[in-house]
Amino acid sequence: MTNFAGLAVGLLIITAAAGYGDFLGRLLKTGLQAGATGLALRIAVGLVFLGWMMFWLLLAGSTSAIWFAGLLLPGILCATLQWRILVHDLGSDLQGIWPLLAIAMVLFAVDMLAASMPVFDADSNAYHFALPLQFLARGELFLIPRAVDGAAPLLFQAFYALPLQLGGEFAMLATAKLIVWVLVLLIYGVARPLCGRWMAGALALIFLTMPAVIYGLSAGQVETRIALLTFAAAALIFSMRENPTIGRAVLTGLLCGGVAAAKFTGLLYAAAAGLMLVAVLRRPSWIAAAAVAGLIAGGQWYGWLWLETGTPLFPMFAGPPYWGASHAAEFSQRILQSEAVLPGDFIGLITYPYHVFMATNPGFEADRTGLGPALFALLPISLVAAIRWCRQGTLRSAANWSEAARLGLIFSGIVLLFYILWWFFGASQRVRHLVPVIPLVMLILGVAAHRACQSRPACALLGLVLLLSAGIQAGGWAFFHRATAGYIISGSDRAAALQQDLLDYDAIQWMAENFTDDDLLVLMERRNNFYLGQPFYRISSDMERLVSNGQNDTDPRRFLSDLTALGATHILFHLIDNPAFSVRDDGNGSVLVLYEDVDSLGVEGSGIGRFHQLVMKLLRDGCGKIVHLSRTQRKMSRTLAQSSAVDEMVIIVRLVEDGCAYPAAFDDDPVRRGHTDWTGQPRLKLPGW
Repeated sequence: MTNFAGLAVGLLIITAAAGYGDFLGRLLKTGLQAGATGLALRIAVGLVFLGWMMFWLLLAGSTSAIWFAGLLLPGILCATLQWRILVHDLGSDLQGIWPLLAIAMVLFAVDMLAASMPVFDADSNAYHFALPLQFLARGELFLIPRAVDGAAPLLFQAFYALPLQLGGEFAMLATAKLIVWVLVLLIYGVARPLCGRWMAGALALIFLTMPAVIYGLSAGQVETRIALLTFAAAALIFSMRENPTIGRAVLTGLLCGGVAAAKFTGLLYAAAAGLMLVAVLRRPSWIAAAAVAGLIAGGQWYGWLWLETGTPLFPMFAGPPYWGASHAAEFSQRILQSEAVLPGDFIGLITYPYHVFMATNPGFEADRTGLGPALFALLPISLVAAIRWCRQGTLRSAANWSEAARLGLIFSGIVLLFYILWWFFGASQRVRHLVPVIPLVMLILGVAAHRACQSRPACALLGLVLLLSAGIQAGGWAFFHRATAGYIISGSDRAAALQQDLLDYDAIQWMAENFTDDDLLVLMERRNNFYLGQPFYRISSDMERLVSNGQNDTDPRRFLSDLTALGATHILFHLIDNPAFSVRDDGNGSVLVLYEDVDSLGVEGSGIGRFHQLVMKLLRDGCGKIVHLSRTQRKMSRTLAQSSAVDEMVIIVRLVEDGCAYPAAFDDDPVRRGHTDWTGQPRLKLPGW
C-alpha cells in the first residue's frame, strides 16, 4: 500500500473518531463548543471509544479488515453529516498566525515523511507495535504473561491494530503521529482565549518540539498519546466551572477511563482528575456517573487481566503459573529498584525537578528524552503572575477568579495530585513518563507568564524567552530528524534502511526463508520483534517466568522443559567475542567450543547473562544445533542515529532431541503455546508487507 493510501487510512480513522466523539457529545447533551477545542475534544473521546471497541473485536477474534472497516463507517458517517459543525470556527480560530501555521506545516510534513521509515525504536519494536502485529497474526487477543509490556492495559496497542490491518505499517505510524497533532490543536484551542493566538501557537509548537515529545512522536510510545486524553479530561473539568453538565462529567470519566486503560499509571491520573472533579462539581450523582463511565471505558482490561492471571494489577498479587516469590524478588531488585534513581521520599519529591533539569543521572533519561528549556524558562515569569494574583486577592474568593487563575488552580491541582501519587506509587522515575501531564504544566506556566507581562519590556522578555527556547528545541528536532533526511535523500530505500539499521537483519531473512509454519522462535532480544515474520515468544529474566532463566536458574534440563512446554523449536541469541569460547565450522556446520566452564562466563561487560549460559549449555549437551550464524552492529540508539556500535554474533539454535543429554525434556506437551502467536498456519499478510 502506498504512503498516500496509508495516510488516507490514518485520516479516516481520525475522522471516524471525530464522528463518534460528536455523536456521544450530542447523546449526552454536553454542548461542546466548536472550533479547535471542540474538534480536538471530540476526537479524543472518539479515540477512547475506538480503542474500547478494538478490545472487544480482538477478544472475539473479529480481526479481519471487514470488521475493522465496519467499525469506522458509522463514525465517518456521523462526521460527514456534522462536518460543518465539526469544522465551524476552526478557520477563524487559526487566523492571523500564518507564520506559525507555516512552521507547523513543515513539522507535519517531516513527521509524515518520518512515518515512511522503518521502525527502529526499541520499545515500539518490542511491544507497542509488536503486540498488535501478534494479535493480528494470531487472529485474536491473547495473554502474554510478561510484566510491564505484556500483561498490562493495552488500549493504544489494541488501537494500533486498526490502522495496521487496514493500511499497514505506514498507516499505523501516521495514525500514531496524527493523535499527537490533535493534542497540539487542543493545546492551542484551550490556550487561545486565555493568552491570545500567538502565545497559544507558540506554546503548542514548543510542546511539539520538546525532546520527550519528539522521541515519543517518532514511533509508538504511549505517553505522548495518553497526553491527549489527560489534557482533554483536564480541559473538560476546567470548562465545568462555567458550563457544568452531567454529560461533560460523563465524558471526563470516559477519558479518565481511557487513560487507565492505556497504562497502569493511568490509574493514578484517574484518581487525581477524579479528586479535582469532586472539588469542582460537588454533585454526587454527576460524580457517580463519571465514575461509572470511567469504569466502563477502562475496566475491561483489568477484568480481562484478572480472569487470565488472577490479579488485575499483574504482577502484583500474582502467583503460579505466571509468577512466583523468587521472580517477584528479582523483578523488584532489577527492575523496580533500578528505576528508582532517587529515594521515594519527600526530599526526592521536592528535588526531582532540579535533577531532571540538570540531568544529574542517566536513569532519568533527561538528556535525550527530557523536557527541554521552555518550562524552566517560563517558571520565573509565571511566578510574577502568581505573586500578583495573591497581592490583589484574586485567589481569596472563587467569585474573583479570572479564567486564567481558574485554569491555573484546576490544572495545578491535577498535576500536583498526580505528581505526588506518581512519585510514591509509580514504578519508574524516567521523566518521559510524566509527558501525559506536561501539556497541563505548559498551559499553567504559559498562561501565567502571559498575564505577568503588562508592559512592553516584560512582553519583550517573554518573547525572547520563547524564541530562545524554540530555537534550542528546534536544533534538537533537526538533530533527531537527521535520520529522516538521510532516508529521504537516499531515495527512501526501505530494504537498504532495514539492512543497515535493523538488528539481526540477516538472521531475520534466513528465518523467513527456512522456517516452517510449525516453528516457534524464542528470543530475549527486543529491538527486532516487529519485523519477525514468524511466531515468537520474547522471554525476560526479570518480567516473566514461563521460561526459567532468572538469576537462580542454572538447570538446562528445566530450561529445555520450559521451552518444550512453550512449543519452541528455535532460539535466537547474541554473543560478544570472548576468549573463553569460540564458534567455528567443523565441516558439518557451526559449533560452539568452550574453553572455560559456562557458569564462570557471566561477568559484567561480557554480554553473557543467565539466558546465554543456559543456551550455551544446551549446545554443550547436544540439545541444540547452530543453524545460522551472522554478525550485527548494536548501536546505542538507532532512533537518534548514533554511530557507536558493538559488534556481536547472532546465533540461531535449533532444538534437537537426537543426541541430547536429557531427551526426556522433549516429552512435555506444548501446553503454554497459547501464550504465543503460533497458529500452525501462515501469518496474516498485512497491506504493504
